[in-house]
Amino acid sequence: SSPAIKQHLKEHMDEETGHIQLLQSYLSHFGARPHVARKQIIDLPKLTLRKILETDLELELKAVENYSMAIAALEGDPKFSSVRVTLENILIQEQDHVHDITRWLREDLCPTCKSD
Repeated sequence: SSPAIKQHLKEHMDEETGHIQLLQSYLSHFGARPHVARKQIIDLPKLTLRKILETDLELELKAVENYSMAIAALEGDPKFSSVRVTLENILIQEQDHVHDITRWLREDLCPTCKSD
């Protein structure tokens, strides 16, 4: 149902915030000064639950791709072992998000997500 999905999305958002904080601490430790470019904000009043979930799925799939590439880049370098393990744990959560959203987009689990 929509309230259950909304609660789960809130939990996803909290996890994403935790990911950002973890990565910021690693970047600071290594002396990096990250620059974050914000994406354009979507006009929320026009979004349906289906569109929100589809957009979130796209973002989660991109995150899975990015974390996978970062993990591969750190493979074999012992000074980045803890960073790699942290990224692997984050990747697991991102993959769980993809699975959740994919399930919700199925009509039988998200009746309010039928095409609008």
